[in-house]
Amino acid sequence: MSETTALARTSFVPESHPSGESDAAFIELWLGTKVSVHTRRAYRTEIDRFRRAMDKPLAWVNMADLQAYAEQLGQGSHKPATQNRALTAIKSLLTFGQETGYLPFNVGAAVKLRPNPDGLAQRILEESEVAKLIDAAPEGRDRVLRSCSMSPASA
Repeated sequence: MSETTALARTSFVPESHPSGESDAAFIELWLGTKVSVHTRRAYRTEIDRFRRAMDKPLAWVNMADLQAYAEQLGQGSHKPATQNRALTAIKSLLTFGQETGYLPFNVGAAVKLRPNPDGLAQRILEESEVAKLIDAAPEGRDRVLRSCSMSPASA
């Protein structure tokens, strides 16, 4: 076996006993690629929860593990958006792991996010509701400000 073949083979085969410490360092490296402090905090929370549930090194996580975890998220009181945030964080970590060669495969690639109904229509006020808000504002400055901010712009 040539040296190149041996190197290629070892870089794609997970350690027989990957260490949780190397996973922790790798996760810190991945989190460092996230620009927003809020994203880092949210993703750290989700990955910590995932690692506790898996109780095994990342290289040993398989598709069945990930699907079972996704089902577990769906069984709780988590809304689809919260489930998707957790799955997005996990999928991002696993993608980064595969892209950098830390993980041999990206088992998260085949996991689909939960359907998340669009709540935008529920947040848009009807014209009559806007009128009630304007009428409820005290006379003077507040009413004028509310009226200007909630009326459609004129062309």
